[in-house]
Amino acid sequence: MNRKEYIIWGKAPCSDDETLLVSEKAEIVTRAHADRVVELLTEVHGCRDCRVSVFIHGSGAEVINMFRSAVA
Repeated sequence: MNRKEYIIWGKAPCSDDETLLVSEKAEIVTRAHADRVVELLTEVHGCRDCRVSVFIHGSGAEVINMFRSAVA
């Protein structure tokens, strides 16, 4: 079974450089949870330009199949 890991990147308050804001250690388990964390970082903590990276842990077959149809 594949497991997804959600990592949140963005610019911390008083910084113009993108950095890792929330790592896998936060145990975010769904995209909806990750989106709520981004809202909190933005609205409460003043972070900017936040984005979520999703990493899929597993056999890799799922990722290969996603890209197979994208190649002309």
